[in-house]
Amino acid sequence: MEREAAQQAQLNTREAALEQYRKMGAIQGAQRARAAANGVSVDWGTAAAVQADTQLLGREDVRRIYDQGAQQVRGFEIQASNFLGEASARRQEGTAALVKGVFDAGSSILGGAQQYKNLKPQTYSRGYDGIY
Repeated sequence: MEREAAQQAQLNTREAALEQYRKMGAIQGAQRARAAANGVSVDWGTAAAVQADTQLLGREDVRRIYDQGAQQVRGFEIQASNFLGEASARRQEGTAALVKGVFDAGSSILGGAQQYKNLKPQTYSRGYDGIY
């Protein structure tokens, strides 16, 4: 689930960046329209500088969006790795408990057999030369 969350964070980051590019385009379009409506050339001078600044600030925002998205993805990946490590440790604990159980059962069986041998009455059989 953490890996799925990381993939979703990547998709969300891309969508947020695309949205920022759309906003940046809309702002630049509005700037160009206002400049042209006031009879100012949009390709040079102050109008061009304002549009360049808008583009620069928009790209910085996009970079921040990608940086934040990368941090989110990294957090999900670290959490997924932690969960995998914990699961591995739990499997090892389970295997160790199973092996201990087998050895304990074997020890109990051997102990029971020894007790049975000690409690069993001695039986004798007669052979041709005496008691065995």
